[in-house]
Amino acid sequence: MMRVAKFSALGFEFPDFRVHVHDLPDGFGIDGLLGLSFLRHFDFEVRPLVGQLRVERASLTA
Repeated sequence: MMRVAKFSALGFEFPDFRVHVHDLPDGFGIDGLLGLSFLRHFDFEVRPLVGQLRVERASLTA
């Protein structure tokens, strides 16, 4: 675990963010993995057949 000053992904940015740091294998086209500590800030939809992840900022109002 380490804390980074700024984390950016999918067009969104978070200051002072904790990340897990791991080496990923070369040759798979993987830049990194997004976990629930990041994704919990969004409503998201995974569409694996078309290779899409749709995200929008989650609304906290119910």
